[in-house]
Amino acid sequence: MYPAVKLTGFAFFWYNYFVVCVVLAIDEFVRDIAETAQFVCVCFQSAHTQTIFGGLVMKGSTIPFDGTPEQEKQLREKLSELKTKEGALMPAMQFAQELYGYLPFEVQQIIAEELNVTLADVYGVATFYSQFSLYPKGKYQIGICLGTACYVNGSQAVYEKLQQLLGIHSGECTEDRLFGLDATRCVGCCGMAPVMTVNGDVYGKVTPDSVEKILAAYSSKEAR
Repeated sequence: MYPAVKLTGFAFFWYNYFVVCVVLAIDEFVRDIAETAQFVCVCFQSAHTQTIFGGLVMKGSTIPFDGTPEQEKQLREKLSELKTKEGALMPAMQFAQELYGYLPFEVQQIIAEELNVTLADVYGVATFYSQFSLYPKGKYQIGICLGTACYVNGSQAVYEKLQQLLGIHSGECTEDRLFGLDATRCVGCCGMAPVMTVNGDVYGKVTPDSVEKILAAYSSKEAR
Protein backbone atom coordinates (compact mmCIF):
# COMPACT_ATOMS: atom_id res chain seq x y z
CA MET A 1 0.00 0.00 0.00
CA TYR A 2 1.40 3.42 -0.96
CA PRO A 3 2.14 6.01 1.78
CA ALA A 4 -0.73 8.50 2.29
CA VAL A 5 0.48 11.63 0.46
CA LYS A 6 -1.91 14.27 -0.94
CA LEU A 7 -0.79 15.14 -4.44
CA THR A 8 -2.61 16.30 -7.54
CA GLY A 9 -2.05 16.47 -11.28
CA PHE A 10 1.43 15.81 -12.63
CA ALA A 11 2.89 15.57 -9.12
CA PHE A 12 0.50 12.70 -8.33
CA PHE A 13 1.41 10.95 -11.59
CA TRP A 14 5.18 11.25 -11.09
CA TYR A 15 4.92 10.22 -7.46
CA ASN A 16 3.11 6.99 -8.39
CA TYR A 17 5.52 6.40 -11.28
CA PHE A 18 8.45 6.75 -8.90
CA VAL A 19 6.95 4.35 -6.35
CA VAL A 20 6.25 1.72 -9.03
CA CYS A 21 9.82 2.00 -10.35
CA VAL A 22 11.24 1.57 -6.86
CA VAL A 23 9.06 -1.49 -6.19
CA LEU A 24 10.08 -3.09 -9.51
CA ALA A 25 13.76 -2.33 -8.86
CA ILE A 26 13.61 -3.91 -5.41
CA ASP A 27 11.83 -6.97 -6.82
CA GLU A 28 14.50 -7.38 -9.54
CA PHE A 29 17.28 -6.93 -6.98
CA VAL A 30 15.82 -9.60 -4.69
CA ARG A 31 15.47 -11.99 -7.64
CA ASP A 32 19.11 -11.42 -8.64
CA ILE A 33 20.31 -12.03 -5.08
CA ALA A 34 18.28 -15.23 -4.81
CA GLU A 35 19.55 -16.50 -8.18
CA THR A 36 23.17 -15.72 -7.32
CA ALA A 37 22.91 -17.41 -3.91
CA GLN A 38 21.36 -20.48 -5.46
CA PHE A 39 24.09 -20.64 -8.17
CA VAL A 40 26.93 -20.18 -5.65
CA CYS A 41 25.53 -22.89 -3.38
CA VAL A 42 25.45 -25.40 -6.23
CA CYS A 43 28.99 -24.56 -7.31
CA PHE A 44 30.22 -24.67 -3.72
CA GLN A 45 28.78 -28.15 -3.31
CA SER A 46 30.81 -29.42 -6.28
CA ALA A 47 33.41 -31.74 -4.77
CA HIS A 48 36.57 -30.50 -6.47
CA THR A 49 39.63 -32.60 -5.65
CA GLN A 50 42.33 -31.15 -3.47
CA THR A 51 45.91 -32.34 -3.96
CA ILE A 52 49.18 -31.61 -2.19
CA PHE A 53 51.56 -30.37 -4.89
CA GLY A 54 54.75 -28.43 -4.30
CA GLY A 55 53.92 -28.24 -0.60
CA LEU A 56 50.54 -26.59 -1.27
CA VAL A 57 47.05 -27.96 -0.87
CA MET A 58 45.64 -27.16 -4.32
CA LYS A 59 42.40 -27.73 -6.16
CA GLY A 60 42.85 -29.45 -9.49
CA SER A 61 42.08 -32.34 -11.78
CA THR A 62 42.98 -35.93 -10.99
CA ILE A 63 43.16 -36.73 -14.71
CA PRO A 64 46.80 -37.55 -15.59
CA PHE A 65 48.66 -34.67 -17.22
CA ASP A 66 49.40 -35.49 -20.87
CA GLY A 67 51.38 -32.48 -22.03
CA THR A 68 53.91 -33.10 -24.80
CA PRO A 69 57.61 -32.14 -24.95
CA GLU A 70 56.73 -29.84 -27.84
CA GLN A 71 54.18 -27.97 -25.72
CA GLU A 72 56.65 -27.60 -22.86
CA LYS A 73 59.27 -26.27 -25.29
CA GLN A 74 56.80 -23.68 -26.60
CA LEU A 75 55.86 -22.67 -23.06
CA ARG A 76 59.42 -22.28 -21.84
CA GLU A 77 60.36 -20.24 -24.92
CA LYS A 78 57.42 -17.91 -24.32
CA LEU A 79 58.24 -17.59 -20.64
CA SER A 80 61.82 -16.75 -21.53
CA GLU A 81 60.51 -13.85 -23.64
CA LEU A 82 58.20 -12.61 -20.91
CA LYS A 83 60.35 -13.03 -17.81
CA THR A 84 62.12 -9.67 -18.19
CA LYS A 85 58.86 -7.76 -18.66
CA GLU A 86 56.88 -6.18 -15.87
CA GLY A 87 53.61 -7.93 -15.08
CA ALA A 88 54.63 -11.07 -16.94
CA LEU A 89 52.59 -13.50 -14.85
CA MET A 90 49.15 -12.84 -16.34
CA PRO A 91 50.17 -13.03 -20.03
CA ALA A 92 52.29 -16.10 -19.23
CA MET A 93 49.32 -17.88 -17.67
CA GLN A 94 47.04 -16.83 -20.51
CA PHE A 95 49.49 -18.26 -23.04
CA ALA A 96 49.81 -21.48 -21.04
CA GLN A 97 46.05 -21.95 -20.84
CA GLU A 98 45.68 -21.33 -24.57
CA LEU A 99 48.41 -23.90 -25.18
CA TYR A 100 47.13 -26.63 -22.84
CA GLY A 101 43.45 -25.71 -22.50
CA TYR A 102 43.78 -25.42 -18.72
CA LEU A 103 46.41 -24.92 -16.00
CA PRO A 104 47.38 -28.25 -14.42
CA PHE A 105 49.78 -28.43 -11.46
CA GLU A 106 52.75 -29.26 -13.67
CA VAL A 107 52.25 -26.21 -15.88
CA GLN A 108 51.86 -23.91 -12.89
CA GLN A 109 55.18 -25.26 -11.57
CA ILE A 110 56.95 -24.47 -14.86
CA ILE A 111 55.57 -20.94 -14.86
CA ALA A 112 56.72 -20.41 -11.27
CA GLU A 113 60.23 -21.69 -12.03
CA GLU A 114 60.74 -19.70 -15.22
CA LEU A 115 59.36 -16.41 -13.88
CA ASN A 116 61.07 -16.83 -10.50
CA VAL A 117 57.84 -16.53 -8.54
CA THR A 118 56.34 -18.90 -5.99
CA LEU A 119 53.89 -21.64 -6.89
CA ALA A 120 51.51 -19.96 -4.44
CA ASP A 121 51.65 -16.79 -6.55
CA VAL A 122 50.69 -18.68 -9.70
CA TYR A 123 47.99 -20.70 -7.97
CA GLY A 124 46.58 -17.56 -6.34
CA VAL A 125 46.11 -15.86 -9.70
CA ALA A 126 44.71 -19.04 -11.28
CA THR A 127 42.03 -19.36 -8.61
CA PHE A 128 41.21 -15.63 -8.40
CA TYR A 129 40.41 -14.95 -12.06
CA SER A 130 37.54 -16.84 -13.66
CA GLN A 131 39.28 -16.83 -17.06
CA PHE A 132 41.63 -19.54 -15.79
CA SER A 133 40.65 -23.17 -15.33
CA LEU A 134 42.34 -25.82 -13.21
CA TYR A 135 40.41 -28.55 -14.99
CA PRO A 136 40.56 -29.76 -18.62
CA LYS A 137 37.51 -29.26 -20.81
CA GLY A 138 35.62 -32.10 -22.42
CA LYS A 139 35.30 -32.54 -26.17
CA TYR A 140 31.58 -32.01 -25.61
CA GLN A 141 31.16 -29.25 -23.03
CA ILE A 142 27.77 -29.41 -21.32
CA GLY A 143 26.21 -26.38 -19.68
CA ILE A 144 23.14 -26.75 -17.47
CA CYS A 145 21.37 -23.49 -16.67
CA LEU A 146 20.59 -22.91 -13.00
CA GLY A 147 19.07 -19.47 -13.51
CA THR A 148 15.73 -18.75 -11.85
CA ALA A 149 13.45 -19.76 -14.75
CA CYS A 150 15.31 -23.02 -15.37
CA TYR A 151 15.70 -23.79 -11.67
CA VAL A 152 11.98 -23.52 -10.88
CA ASN A 153 11.28 -25.73 -13.89
CA GLY A 154 13.51 -28.55 -12.68
CA SER A 155 17.07 -27.88 -13.85
CA GLN A 156 18.47 -28.92 -10.45
CA ALA A 157 17.17 -32.46 -11.01
CA VAL A 158 18.68 -32.46 -14.51
CA TYR A 159 22.01 -31.24 -13.10
CA GLU A 160 22.02 -34.01 -10.48
CA LYS A 161 21.23 -36.60 -13.16
CA LEU A 162 24.14 -35.37 -15.28
CA GLN A 163 26.49 -35.63 -12.30
CA GLN A 164 25.27 -39.17 -11.70
CA LEU A 165 25.63 -40.24 -15.33
CA LEU A 166 29.03 -38.64 -15.89
CA GLY A 167 30.51 -39.09 -12.42
CA ILE A 168 31.73 -35.48 -12.32
CA HIS A 169 30.75 -32.10 -10.89
CA SER A 170 30.61 -28.59 -12.34
CA GLY A 171 33.96 -27.48 -13.79
CA GLU A 172 35.22 -31.02 -14.28
CA CYS A 173 35.38 -33.44 -17.20
CA THR A 174 35.21 -37.21 -17.56
CA GLU A 175 38.44 -39.21 -17.48
CA ASP A 176 38.28 -39.83 -21.22
CA ARG A 177 37.77 -36.06 -21.70
CA LEU A 178 34.68 -36.75 -23.77
CA PHE A 179 32.26 -34.73 -21.62
CA GLY A 180 32.73 -31.65 -19.47
CA LEU A 181 30.10 -30.16 -17.18
CA ASP A 182 29.39 -26.57 -16.15
CA ALA A 183 26.59 -25.17 -14.00
CA THR A 184 25.78 -21.85 -15.67
CA ARG A 185 23.74 -18.73 -15.15
CA CYS A 186 20.91 -17.68 -17.49
CA VAL A 187 21.61 -18.45 -21.16
CA GLY A 188 18.75 -16.28 -22.45
CA CYS A 189 16.35 -19.07 -23.43
CA CYS A 190 13.94 -18.84 -20.51
CA GLY A 191 10.94 -19.77 -22.68
CA MET A 192 12.54 -23.20 -23.20
CA ALA A 193 13.36 -23.81 -19.52
CA PRO A 194 14.97 -25.93 -18.29
CA VAL A 195 17.79 -25.51 -20.81
CA MET A 196 21.00 -27.46 -21.45
CA THR A 197 23.70 -26.65 -23.97
CA VAL A 198 26.33 -28.88 -25.57
CA ASN A 199 29.10 -27.00 -27.36
CA GLY A 200 26.64 -24.19 -28.04
CA ASP A 201 23.78 -26.43 -29.22
CA VAL A 202 20.70 -25.61 -27.15
CA TYR A 203 18.32 -28.24 -25.78
CA GLY A 204 15.09 -26.99 -24.22
CA LYS A 205 12.51 -28.59 -21.92
CA VAL A 206 15.09 -31.16 -20.85
CA THR A 207 14.30 -33.74 -18.18
CA PRO A 208 16.44 -36.19 -16.20
CA ASP A 209 15.28 -38.93 -18.58
CA SER A 210 15.92 -37.00 -21.80
CA VAL A 211 19.52 -36.03 -20.96
CA GLU A 212 20.52 -39.68 -21.00
CA LYS A 213 19.41 -39.92 -24.64
CA ILE A 214 21.21 -36.69 -25.50
CA LEU A 215 24.48 -37.97 -24.02
CA ALA A 216 24.06 -41.28 -25.83
CA ALA A 217 23.74 -39.44 -29.16
CA TYR A 218 27.10 -37.72 -28.63
CA SER A 219 28.75 -40.92 -27.38
CA SER A 220 27.57 -42.75 -30.50
CA LYS A 221 29.39 -40.23 -32.68
CA GLU A 222 32.67 -41.38 -31.16
CA ALA A 223 31.87 -45.04 -31.74
CA ARG A 224 31.52 -44.61 -35.51
